[in-house]
Amino acid sequence: MPRVRMLVVLENAGPTNLAGLAERLAVNPSAATRMVDRLSASGMVERTPDPADGRVTKITATAAGRTVVREVTARRQADVARIVAAMPGDDQGALIAALPVFAEAAGKSQVDPAVYAAFTLPGQACCRRP
Repeated sequence: MPRVRMLVVLENAGPTNLAGLAERLAVNPSAATRMVDRLSASGMVERTPDPADGRVTKITATAAGRTVVREVTARRQADVARIVAAMPGDDQGALIAALPVFAEAAGKSQVDPAVYAAFTLPGQACCRRP
């Protein structure tokens, strides 16, 4: 899971130096280096020189790494959708209305609203955000 988290951070933040990546992950730089080494060996990330400063190396998710992020995100969204579908209707509406606020407070991008499009919820219009 820490490696998936690193891929998510790279996908959201874009090319990042090791110090910035370690800070975003709240780990020490040596732990971040080990994770990058493993992900690099598996083709999930690549190291490239920073064009603005040749002394700095940027770490970027590769196409394979971005695919992993999309697949994991889709599975998590499907799991959430399955759990929400098992909830009573009124509770579904309240939870779905709260999810964008929760994601915003966490500084995360919203869950794809299409995941929940199949639900018929009371007061569903209240749950849509522009």
